[in-house]
Amino acid sequence: MNNVERAQISRHKQVLRGFYREAVLAFPPARRARLSRRLADRLAALREFRLAQTVGLYVALPHEPDSSPLLDLCRRMGKAVAVPVTNPQAGRIDFSLLETRTPWSRNVYGIREPSRPGRRLLDPRNIELLVVPGRAFTRDGGRLGSGAGYYDRFLAEHPWLFTVGAAFDEQVARRLPRGSFDAAVSAVVTPTRMHRPR
Repeated sequence: MNNVERAQISRHKQVLRGFYREAVLAFPPARRARLSRRLADRLAALREFRLAQTVGLYVALPHEPDSSPLLDLCRRMGKAVAVPVTNPQAGRIDFSLLETRTPWSRNVYGIREPSRPGRRLLDPRNIELLVVPGRAFTRDGGRLGSGAGYYDRFLAEHPWLFTVGAAFDEQVARRLPRGSFDAAVSAVVTPTRMHRPR
């Protein structure tokens, strides 16, 4: 892939990121909350989720499915939960075990994460299932992220992880532009569907 092709893919991704972000932000709050609960119920039916003792879970932004129903589900089922913490200098994310009294702060992107004093970083090998956010997904596991590449790098470094893209049905596309560094997910869950690539 030459530089012109890479630039074209980058521009196409940027347009799509804005489109899917605005689509979700247009949801009335009650609808977003209702669909987020349904998504959690759908995830509960996934065998890999039921068997996992430790789940990696994103902390949602307003243009993503609310992750609090997923967190409640994990707690009801007695699962340990780890959430991402960013390391902008290294361009990577790590995962910190979430506990009842975990103190929170906001990172450079305005996303809530466990505060540095008190966070307990978890070895990724202990995460058995990772729920991944995205602006959009395809049925075969393709993912359009936010553009910073944190999850793509993390998934490339930990290819054994079973990963689930969490999305509303409106975020599932027939196709998405894919670059050489874009990592796919193992399954995509929406409030009405479970997409598992063959």
